[in-house]
Amino acid sequence: MDKLVNLTGKRFGYWTVLSMDPEHRQSHIFWPCRCVCGEERMIDAGNLRRGISKSCGCQSSRKLIDLVGRRFGRWIVIAPHPGPYTTEWLCRCCCERHTERVI
Repeated sequence: MDKLVNLTGKRFGYWTVLSMDPEHRQSHIFWPCRCVCGEERMIDAGNLRRGISKSCGCQSSRKLIDLVGRRFGRWIVIAPHPGPYTTEWLCRCCCERHTERVI
């Protein structure tokens, strides 16, 4: 059997691994995790590492507020840019240099 890597405290998407208490089911290892919304579940280690399981599903029900075209100081929002934990926004400076930045 391979050496078990401790994932306690590590974040995978919206999941945080809670403890070094994995369950072994057939050939899979499941870790106790907590989603940012507070939901706790046992999640397959492979699904965590490959990014297959990112949350309990709570994030898919949240509506994204469309900020495209809105101005914040000198920055104009161009498009949504998915970040690791929240949606970020690609913005362009209103000056002629066309500098882009994710905020």
